[in-house]
Amino acid sequence: MWFAERWHVALQPGALTVVQRGRGARGGAPEHAECLPCPQAAPGDAAWAPVLQALASWLAGRPRPPRVLHAVLSGHFVRWQLLPWSDALVRPDELAAYAALRLREVYGAAADAWQVAYAAPAPGQAVAACGVDAALLARLRAVCAARGTRLQSVTPYAAAAFGHWRRALGRQTTYFGVLEPGLLLLGLQRGGQWRSLRSERVPASGPRLAEALRRMQGQQALAAGLDERGLPLYLAGVQHGTHHGAQEAVQERGVHAPALDGTAPASTWLAPRWPVAAASVPPAARMALGV
Repeated sequence: MWFAERWHVALQPGALTVVQRGRGARGGAPEHAECLPCPQAAPGDAAWAPVLQALASWLAGRPRPPRVLHAVLSGHFVRWQLLPWSDALVRPDELAAYAALRLREVYGAAADAWQVAYAAPAPGQAVAACGVDAALLARLRAVCAARGTRLQSVTPYAAAAFGHWRRALGRQTTYFGVLEPGLLLLGLQRGGQWRSLRSERVPASGPRLAEALRRMQGQQALAAGLDERGLPLYLAGVQHGTHHGAQEAVQERGVHAPALDGTAPASTWLAPRWPVAAASVPPAARMALGV
């Protein structure tokens, strides 16, 4: 059956998470979820190399590999840039070249080896663009093809999470953040438009994470000419720990708000509803499912 083939994988440094989504429409619970630890990359290797090796081993070990696979990439493998709108760009190839140029300006010559993607542009609005190592994507396609598995989609986790939660955010002026171990992507949107977007390595939890959140919020509000006081902050992601100072929008057993101290910015932790006990589901399954 088609629904039995809804396999999702999350690729992140040090771990590969594999999830088989449940039958039914869009909200099926994970029927199978496992997190496979991966070794650190050897000197000279890309950070993603051990993760793709783990995926190749997992596919080779299955008597019947998935027919179709959806891949979600950790923010550690993705670089983001918010492109100001330009009336001079009228063709897709011009926008692609513009995105590649801006990424190179920020990240240097390494961006020459990246494949660039961007959100559908809307007149007058800034465009979110990202770059991913083209060698990662080529290796991912080759690993799947070797086992007769069709790679249906490759999506940055932050893009998938925002797509999942954007209706809950509405058109209010708000911060939206996606947390991973050691990484935070934080955006400021107003009226459904991104005003700021940046990714930064941050402490995993505690007062230093709260401090990083406050600093990033202040910087983005200042750049956008907005008063940061009172702006809501919504967080999604695969962080988990003791709940301190963050309100959960949806209660979820087994996955909690990130561990913050009592002085952390007021925030709402966006937790998905699982129709089954979430305690048995690895936190990284959120990444694999894009929530």
